[in-house]
This record gives sequence, C-alpha cells and structure tokens, in this order.
Amino acid sequence: GYFVLFKKRLEKIESQKMSKSSELDVLYSSFPKDMHKDVTIVIEALKDRKDGTTYFCNDRFMAHYHQEELVIPYRFYAKKVSDDKISKFSLDQKIILYCVYTRSHNGYIRQEYVEKLLQLVDIPVWVYPYIIKLGGGYVIEILHSINNHFEHVDSKRFEEFINDNKGFVHLEYCHMLSYWDRNYRYNGYPKLRGFIGYELFRSRLNIITWILKGKRLSNKQSNMSYSKRPLIWNKTISLCHLTKIRSVQNNWGL
Repeated sequence: GYFVLFKKRLEKIESQKMSKSSELDVLYSSFPKDMHKDVTIVIEALKDRKDGTTYFCNDRFMAHYHQEELVIPYRFYAKKVSDDKISKFSLDQKIILYCVYTRSHNGYIRQEYVEKLLQLVDIPVWVYPYIIKLGGGYVIEILHSINNHFEHVDSKRFEEFINDNKGFVHLEYCHMLSYWDRNYRYNGYPKLRGFIGYELFRSRLNIITWILKGKRLSNKQSNMSYSKRPLIWNKTISLCHLTKIRSVQNNWGL
C-alpha cells in the first residue's frame, strides 16, 4: 500500500514538473527564433524558483516581426526572479525577461519593466509589441511612463513595425478609447484630447493620421490579434472597426 501511494505521489510530482515546463514553453513563440537559446536560459530561471509555479492566462495577442509571427501571452502570473540571478544574464536575456514582466498581473511590475525596456540605448524591434500593448492599457501611470521614456525608440524602425502591424496597433488604439470612455471620461478627462493615452498614440506612436484617413483595413489586418475582447465591447469599439473614428472623436469634443 505504501509503495503504491509513494509511486502515485512521484507520478503527480513529475506531472506537475512537465506541466510547468510545457507552460513556460509558450515563451518560445513570443520571441524571434534566433533568440530561442536566450529564451531557454530565461525559462530555466523562471522554473528554478521556490515560490510556486508560473502561470500564463490562455489569452494571446499577435504581432508580425519580419517573416515571423510572435504570439504573446496576455498575462503572466508569478513573482520576480532574484536580482542576483538577473545580474548573471546577458543583455538579450535581460531584455527577454523584461518583456515577460511587462505582461505581469501586477501593474507596478509592468510599469517598472517597461521603463527598463525604454531606457535601453538600442531597443530591439521585437520589443515593440510589448510596449504598444501597454499603450492600449488602462493604467494611466504606465501610459505616462511610456510617454516620458520614449526618446530611445528609433522612429524609422518603429514606423516600419507599425506599418507591418496595422491591425494590432489599430486594436490597441480602440482599447485605449474604450478604457478612456469607461475609466477616465468622467474622472478628470472629459475630452479625449489631453488624455495621455490619446496623446501617446498621436505624438509618440504617430498613428492617428492613417487611422483618420478612413481606409478600411484588409481582412488580414483587421483580424483580431488578441483573443480576449476588452470587457467594454461597446459602440466605441464597433465604430473603431468600422473606421468611423473621426465622427466618434468629433462627438467626444476633439
């Protein structure tokens, strides 16, 4: 009897280890293939912790990088890797970990690590979707952090990335509008112009111009790159995807 119970216990432990390992393997699809050796190092660091298992929610968003499609978890649930361990990482490994933490369930951690990314002297292009995703978020302090630490972003490379990912960026713009309408329109920002999220997309991401042209996105571009719709899937979002944003903004006092 004891042997059977012991064997079942071992099987359960091995099953948990496999589940944890395979769960972290989703990170391979979140970064370019030529970074996978470094991703492996980061995965091992995330596994080698005593505070419990890591966890990604099932929702993903996608972005194109050169000829690859990056599939990135929407949320990451875990405590941070120790600073001692991070200090032994190469620069690329640190950047990968910083990107992972921008998907943290903790808003303070998301803010801390997007600031670390934006303070890099040369920000890799594959980092951009992590920054843009936060630009479509609801935490106003993070929006200010992105706006205040944007000087190291290469404007030419950033524009090229946006042109290759119009559907993704367009959706994040819609998220920003929706969160403003729900959380900030009646809480200090009655007009969209002047709200940091809008100003970020207008001046930093510089996408308002092509959105306001009213050109319908192709089916591929308008394909939802993020499986979980925002909670406020209302007229605001519908109008965005009908490319009637100009009339919406006029009604909102722009």
